[in-house]
Amino acid sequence: MEFVKKNWGLLACSVVALVIAIFLVVKIFSAVKKRDEEAAKSDGHISFFNKLKQAGFNLTEDSKGEIPNLRQSKANAAIAEEHFQELSRYLGERYSFPVTVPQTSPEAMREIREQFSKLTQFNFDNKMEVHGVAVEYAPILQRGTLQDTEIRPVFRNLQATKEILKIVADSGVKYVNYIRWPMGFTSRDEGTYTVTPVNISITAEPDVAQNFLNKMTDAPKMLFYIKDIVIDAPDIFSQAYEERLGDSENEDMEGLQSLTSESGKGGRGGGMGMDAGMGGMGRMGRSSRMGGMGMDVGMGGRMSRGGLMGDDSMARRKEKRNRIVQEPKRQNFLAFNNKEITMNVRFDFYEFLPVANPEEEGQEDNED
Repeated sequence: MEFVKKNWGLLACSVVALVIAIFLVVKIFSAVKKRDEEAAKSDGHISFFNKLKQAGFNLTEDSKGEIPNLRQSKANAAIAEEHFQELSRYLGERYSFPVTVPQTSPEAMREIREQFSKLTQFNFDNKMEVHGVAVEYAPILQRGTLQDTEIRPVFRNLQATKEILKIVADSGVKYVNYIRWPMGFTSRDEGTYTVTPVNISITAEPDVAQNFLNKMTDAPKMLFYIKDIVIDAPDIFSQAYEERLGDSENEDMEGLQSLTSESGKGGRGGGMGMDAGMGGMGRMGRSSRMGGMGMDVGMGGRMSRGGLMGDDSMARRKEKRNRIVQEPKRQNFLAFNNKEITMNVRFDFYEFLPVANPEEEGQEDNED
C-alpha cells in the first residue's frame, strides 16, 4: 500500500497507456481487414477489365469521343426495339377482330336480341344443344338499357361468343354445357394486349373433344391459351357389367319361380307330385314294376323334366353371370358404343391491340 500511495501517478499513467495500446491494436486489425477487402474488390475489377480486353471489347473513346462498344450496344437496342414493334404489329393484325358497336342504347338492345336469335338459328342448323350462354346478358335484358361505357365491352364479348360457337360447330361438338366469362364483360389490360378468362364445358366423344381443343388453339383471329382441363369420363364397362349382373339375377329369380309353379302343377295334376313320390312302399313297388321308372314317376312327370332343365338353365345363368363383359358375339356393344366424356376447359383469351405502322403515321403527318 505504501508503494501505491507513493507511485499512484505512475500506475495511472500505466493504465491509460494500456487502454491506448489495446485501442490501437483493434484499429490496426480493422484497418488490415478493410485493406484486404478493398484489395480483393480491386482485384475483381482488374480481372473484369482484363477479361473484356481478352474478349476484344474496346472501352476507350475513339476520335469522335465515343466508345465503340457503347455505340454498338445502342445499335443492337434499336434493332431489338424494331423487331419488337414488328412482332407487336403482327400480333395486333392477326389476333384481333373488329367489333361493330351501335351508337345508342336502344340500337344496342335491339342488336343484342337479333344476335341471340341468329345464334339460336345457328345452333339449330348445326344440330347443337347449347346451354349457359346468355347468363351474363340476363341482367342487361331485364334492365332493358346499356350505359355508353358498357356497349363496346358487351359487343366484344358477344362477338367472341359467336366465334367460339363457330369453332364448336366446326369441330363436331353437339352438346355445350355452358360458356361462362368469370370476369363478366371486363378484361385484364396488360398494355399491348388484354387477357379475358373463359370457361367452356362440352360433352362429346374423346376424338371430337381433342379436335375442339386443336381448333380453339389454332383459331385464325383469336388466341386461346389452355389454363386448365377437367375431364369426366363415365365407366361404361362397369356400368354394363352391373346391368348384366342385375339381368342375370332377375333371370335366376324367374327360373326359380317357374320351377316352383311347375312343381305345384305336377302335384295337383295327377297325384304325381311330391306327396305321391313320398307315398307308401306299395305305390313305390308298383312304380318299380312299371319298367323301372319308379324314380321318375315318384318325382312327378312334369316336375322331373322341369327340374333337369332348370338345373342346366341355372348353370348357364351362373356361367353367364361370371362373365365380366358380354358374350363374344355381343362384345361389339362395348367396343363400338359411344364413349362420351364431359370436358371443362379454362381458356385465357388474348387480344392484341393494333399497333400503327410508322410509315403510315409519317404519311398522315405529311398530308396534314
